[in-house]
Amino acid sequence: MKNTAFLSSTAILLLLSTGTAFAQQTLEDRVRTLEHFARRGIDPARIEFVDYQPREQYLKTYRRIDIVLDTHPYNGHTTNLDALWMGLPVVSLYGQTAVSRAGLSQLSNLDLRELATDDRDRFVSIATSLARDVARLAALRATLRDRMLRSPLTDARSFTRDIESAYRGANVVYAKSWGALPYFGRWDEEKPIRDRYRHFIVDEAKMALTDHGVFSHCLPLRRNVKATDAVMDSPACIAIDEAENRLHVQKAIMATLVAQTGNRESGIGNR
Repeated sequence: MKNTAFLSSTAILLLLSTGTAFAQQTLEDRVRTLEHFARRGIDPARIEFVDYQPREQYLKTYRRIDIVLDTHPYNGHTTNLDALWMGLPVVSLYGQTAVSRAGLSQLSNLDLRELATDDRDRFVSIATSLARDVARLAALRATLRDRMLRSPLTDARSFTRDIESAYRGANVVYAKSWGALPYFGRWDEEKPIRDRYRHFIVDEAKMALTDHGVFSHCLPLRRNVKATDAVMDSPACIAIDEAENRLHVQKAIMATLVAQTGNRESGIGNR
């Protein structure tokens, strides 16, 4: 929201595209969005779409924003963290699924749990009250980055210990990484991020911590990006190389996992 939205008839709603393959908006998407707001009496001139930008320019866009609305059913993840890093409060409407609770998790780790709710009316109320509180908005903009630096969100040592603890005794390792998501499809930009955080890749040492666990993934998986060749080529790997439909892949993984678990418990062994 631009300026003190909910109070001013000149407030602007900015809708940002992350530039990822599944987040690109078509012209039809944007027309449909404008029509949705128009039916509710909102002048289309107050809706602005912001296309993908290089990261430096993208972060500067947050200077035009006062409050980030984190909507249901799919919360912001990296974009929320970017907003908070730039000093912007995030008001989050959360649900029951993992992808709808990212905002709640992030805000709880920042001791800002009061900015998250699972009630739609309360969501509007929180955003409205915050928009009216110019002093608090200014204080948050001045202190949020330091708050993040002192929070578990940026405590890499503790995070790494938690990951290592999670590996110990695990039956299944499922690789998931969001850190380079804004650069997906642009390998020249994504690779430096991946290289910087190579310690997160699933390798033989991490798999050795598990209880003879299997390695799983629901989408085509790039080698040596989320898992090493040694893990990918091991009998414990049940990642799917190709799939036309994500749901079909998930079903295939579950079927394979159940079969392998049954075989191991009956003494037959892995495939």
